[in-house]
Amino acid sequence: MLTNLLQSGKFSTVLASSEQILASYPHSEGILVCNLAARSSLEDIVDKSERIEFLKQSIKFVDAALIWAKEKRHLMYYYKGLWHLVLGEKDIAKQSFKAAIHHNPNFEIAEKMLKGMENN
Repeated sequence: MLTNLLQSGKFSTVLASSEQILASYPHSEGILVCNLAARSSLEDIVDKSERIEFLKQSIKFVDAALIWAKEKRHLMYYYKGLWHLVLGEKDIAKQSFKAAIHHNPNFEIAEKMLKGMENN
């Protein structure tokens, strides 16, 4: 259901719904990844004055999940890297993309982000 909502661009609905589900099932990595995808998509929509705080909250959200997550760690580090990059924290973004690749050596999107950063 959440994946369908993501595909239809209902990011605010996914964010709210996934947070409600996570309140009852806090260690559901699939729901968490939907939440992160919604956060990432909403980052451009959030008012610019609120964007920095939204990104920082999203990073804290991921950091808390990384304590218990196992299977989707590469995605969590990837989103964390994207958000650090938007905040202008390039060194931390690189570390996050490297961690994503460490947890999934075949994660091409993180590899491309890292290569793009190294070429600039």
